[in-house]
Amino acid sequence: MSYLILECGSAARGDTNIHSDRDLVCIWSGSPPDYSILKEVHGEIMYYSLDTIKKMSNKGSLFLTHLDIDSKYLDGDKKIFSSFRGYRPKKEKIAESLINTANVIKEIVWYPDTLVGKLWLYDVLYVSLRNFIYCKNALSDIYSFGYEDAIEKLHITQNDSDNMLFLREAKYSYRRNDIKKIENISIKDVENVCQAILGKTVKFLNGGNTNWDQMFRKDYWAERFIERAILNGEYNDSSFLDKIRFHNYNKYCIKSDVARIIDFKTNRHVIKVNG
Repeated sequence: MSYLILECGSAARGDTNIHSDRDLVCIWSGSPPDYSILKEVHGEIMYYSLDTIKKMSNKGSLFLTHLDIDSKYLDGDKKIFSSFRGYRPKKEKIAESLINTANVIKEIVWYPDTLVGKLWLYDVLYVSLRNFIYCKNALSDIYSFGYEDAIEKLHITQNDSDNMLFLREAKYSYRRNDIKKIENISIKDVENVCQAILGKTVKFLNGGNTNWDQMFRKDYWAERFIERAILNGEYNDSSFLDKIRFHNYNKYCIKSDVARIIDFKTNRHVIKVNG
């Protein structure tokens, strides 16, 4: 068993703000490390097996480039650095991610008719638009993972850039369960930001219902759409919401939850009949 612990994100780059968390990643090979001991020493850590890192590499994950550029060594076997050192995804993989992210934003269409529902929208949009920005920059061989640095490369207006920062504030409010009204931004402002970054018009409606029969995706975005359905009162599962807030620590069990919930809501599960 061997492992490597890295600090990444804003803390490693040195561009933290008052809301920033400390992001730690552990990559392990062989048998898993003792999670409780590592948590006691370092705090909360996101864990990835070396096999998972290899799969991410094959899928063209920009996260590995982020680790290569921004991470800082804390502990463990430095030889594991070789699993992502110098990694840059193939352009076609980056383009696929770009298109998928744009499609997800178009799929949203509506948000729950509550304050928390609106904050959910702002959270999902900030995460997806940020990913779109990273991908768009990467297609031009620009690998910048600090938000303000990355968005500067797009040359959008100051107003749109400021509105992206409002979305980030809303994300912090939603993730910390500190539900408060985010002033100075409207749905129209949000739609304009999306158009400026995506180059396409999108509209978001206040209120709606999930079309479960079209929920065939089983990825991160499916998790967020199920989250929306729970906030909208279509499904009752508060424990799922708790897992979503700490996605990286629960990513494996969330996948099975997603499949279970979608199968239940669409009656795709097989009902066994005695006799």
